[in-house]
Amino acid sequence: MYLSRVYLDTKKKATMLAMHSSAELHRSVASCFANMGTGQRPRHLWALDRYKNQQLLLILSEEEPDFTEFVRDYGMAGKTAETKLYDSVKDKLSVGKHLRFRIKVNPTRYLCHNGKWHRCAHVTPEHQMNWFTEQGAKHGFSVIQASVNQRVTERFQKERNAKSVITLSTCVIDGVLEITDLDVFWDVLQSGLGQGKAYGCGMFLIG
Repeated sequence: MYLSRVYLDTKKKATMLAMHSSAELHRSVASCFANMGTGQRPRHLWALDRYKNQQLLLILSEEEPDFTEFVRDYGMAGKTAETKLYDSVKDKLSVGKHLRFRIKVNPTRYLCHNGKWHRCAHVTPEHQMNWFTEQGAKHGFSVIQASVNQRVTERFQKERNAKSVITLSTCVIDGVLEITDLDVFWDVLQSGLGQGKAYGCGMFLIG
């Protein structure tokens, strides 16, 4: 796995538009991978972050991305994209270790209506936090302290000019967690948590 970091130029109109459109940023991130259009769908996660008052895009991917066009369109002048191997992160983790984290998630549950099951979003902070706590029990961590922030519902077309509209209800959860099962937790770090991963959800930012 590779972890990449790109410094975004928020003075560019294209950058600001992309940052406020999960669908547009999804398409731009996907274009960084060589086998787009070959029928293969490389697994990758992405998240927006800030570091020392600079806006960043972080990507966790199975293959090394090519940021040539992305940096030209959205990147900060004089800052190159940085990519490093992610696998060594596991060596720093252990059962019982406490980690500060932040993650954007799309908490959902299934409801049955007229004999058909539908996936619906959790929209209250209480239900969103309960969902996250339950996910921890399944994915090798327990929540020590956390809060729900930046609750947003976004509607967009999956593809440009598509008739169908996607509704994505997200929130950002940050706090402290404890690792309870290292192998299971490592799996979710690499594969992401919950739905909406193509649109910037599910990637743990840990420290």
